[in-house]
Formats: sequence, C-alpha cells, structure tokens
Amino acid sequence: MRELWLQMWHDIHPYAKSKFVTKAKRGPLRDEDCYWDYGKARCAWPEYCEYRYIFGDVHLGQSCRLRNSSADLLLHYA
Repeated sequence: MRELWLQMWHDIHPYAKSKFVTKAKRGPLRDEDCYWDYGKARCAWPEYCEYRYIFGDVHLGQSCRLRNSSADLLLHYA
C-alpha cells in the first residue's frame, strides 16, 4: 500500500523529472522492507540488509534489518 501511495504521489507531482523507481530496483528503505530469503538462507538485499537478531524476533524475517551506516552511529552521540 505504501508503494502504491508513493507512486501516485510521484505521478501527480508537476515537477517530477525522472520516472518512478519501483521497490524491486531501489532496495529497502526501512527495516520492515528487509526480509529473509529462504532459498539463499540469508537476508534478501545483502548490500542493504543484514541478519541482526533482537530478543523478541519470532521468525527469521523479523531479524533482517537495514545495515548500520556511520551516519546512523553518529546520531547516537549527537
């Protein structure tokens, strides 16, 4: 639903200079977009997501999270 909303918002924007990039091509933007790829036995989108278990995760897909960047780490110190 979120993807459809983003595409509609992009399509009605009068100054859109580029075509809408679908989720399949742009990669995940948040933890909920990361998921477990059972065929490869790892998190899908390995360049963006990593397996990081946190107590309370019930299934493997919940343990796939966005990789931490140095910018994210700096936010904890500011």
